Amino acid sequence: MSFFTDEKSKLFSDLGMKCCMEGDLEKGLKYFNTGLEYNGDNVLLLYNKGGCLVSMGETEKAEAVFKRVIEICDKMGKFEFSLRTKANSYVFLNDPENARIAFEELLEIAPDDVNALINMAQILKKKYHYEESLPYLDKALKIDPQNSDAMMFKGEALYYLFRYDEAKDYIDRSFEISTENHYIWYLKGECESHFENHEKAVEYYSKAIEMEPNFERCYYDLGISLIILGRAEEAKVAFRKVFDMNPEDYEDERAELSDEIVDMLSQHFPRKDS
Repeated sequence: MSFFTDEKSKLFSDLGMKCCMEGDLEKGLKYFNTGLEYNGDNVLLLYNKGGCLVSMGETEKAEAVFKRVIEICDKMGKFEFSLRTKANSYVFLNDPENARIAFEELLEIAPDDVNALINMAQILKKKYHYEESLPYLDKALKIDPQNSDAMMFKGEALYYLFRYDEAKDYIDRSFEISTENHYIWYLKGECESHFENHEKAVEYYSKAIEMEPNFERCYYDLGISLIILGRAEEAKVAFRKVFDMNPEDYEDERAELSDEIVDMLSQHFPRKDS
């Protein structure tokens, strides 16, 4: 059991990552598995395999791999690589409390780790501790002033703290640097919606959905903007998509519910031209 691997394991890890980056997940997984035949406890190979399985939608298999990664990292001791890998594995496992502990331990020995700072802010954000997340993001931006993720998440935190003008500034700056993340398009939509620019909001929400078709929350906010614009039929389609993502909750009532929710919300959100 060792991270410090032989050349064969490293070669298969590099080949697997190259395939995954090119979109050939099946081939990437094959390389990871071949490398693990040489060193079954290689943390890097296991971690990359877990990420590959997540991308393939093999959630249960990925969870088993990440749990194994954490076990090995615990045996390796507390140094930067093991703590970083362990913390990120907990993120994949949707275990924010253990992820927070690991990131805190990492920041004790690597206080300028930008990714750890951003991840700490994200964990706090998920607990609605927006104010507490800002110092982590400010430090990340001090170290890396052009980090688009840090800008994006600071903008989001400021948005939920009702500091809308500041939020828009950071979100716009992040957008100028990188448009490859569906979430920045969503946040652009949120800002435009707040400032009642609903045509632009619909444009940004639609792009976010194009990039991430299972973005449930975005369909809902898209529906609201469409209602305000008087585009009720399109809004019904958006809300029906939300219900389709939760079939166990709505069964055969989805179409009727989407109509009802549009009618109800139309009474609460005045049309833009009214």
